[in-house]
Amino acid sequence: VLGIAASAASVIAMAGDDVRMARAGFLMIHNTWILAAGDRHALREVADWLEPFDATAVEIYAARSSLAPEKITDMLDRETWIGGTAAIEQGFADDYLSADQLDTGGDEPSASMRAERKFDLLARRAGLSNAASREILRGLKSGTPGAAETPRPGAVDDERPGAADVTQELASLLQLAKSI
Repeated sequence: VLGIAASAASVIAMAGDDVRMARAGFLMIHNTWILAAGDRHALREVADWLEPFDATAVEIYAARSSLAPEKITDMLDRETWIGGTAAIEQGFADDYLSADQLDTGGDEPSASMRAERKFDLLARRAGLSNAASREILRGLKSGTPGAAETPRPGAVDDERPGAADVTQELASLLQLAKSI
């Protein structure tokens, strides 16, 4: 999304395997719109006819993002503009466009960025949401570099909260990677 993906264009953007946003780009989401004419009976019929379209939009946005369907419904009801950073944070997009990436000093992506992208692809294939995938990565990155893998005598033996969950989910992803 280089500039604005508004209305139906935002739904189309959700179909991408890898959705990239300009830092200054926007998504705009809202309930389905049409023009209608007729008496009150015809207009009530049109309103009922639109409901499945709104429900499908909620499903599409919720499947792509890390947001609950109820939150998406509220966003559609009030017409919501989502900037590039918020789109990435909320899971509507995976990352910034390459032109908006921070310069790391080289033309090639760093090895850690390539590894994170591979991890994201494996997590998606395993059925994990963007939010779950990012939580696992945060857990993996939260350790102390160079720390001993086994406890030293007298060291506290507790694991970080959630570390077992991260380890279990990572093991499942590695098993999936071996089967591909």
